[in-house]
Amino acid sequence: MTRRSDCPISNVLDFVGDKWSLLILRDMLFFNKCSFSELQASDEKMATNILSSRLLQMEKDGLISKRIDPKDKRRKFTG
Repeated sequence: MTRRSDCPISNVLDFVGDKWSLLILRDMLFFNKCSFSELQASDEKMATNILSSRLLQMEKDGLISKRIDPKDKRRKFTG
């Protein structure tokens, strides 16, 4: 991604400047949510297609990654 400026805040907003991405990060950082179902159960009731697309983009941008939970083999997201 090409940077529009040298401002760190502007650069961060290029990655997470939309409402849904910020809410995903909030839930991961402050509420320790790390699975799709945990994130989907948030009070904001984000549609599954929006959640999927934001998680995919955030993973592509290197903000989060997927890992397998050894206890139940489902994928979990980590920041």
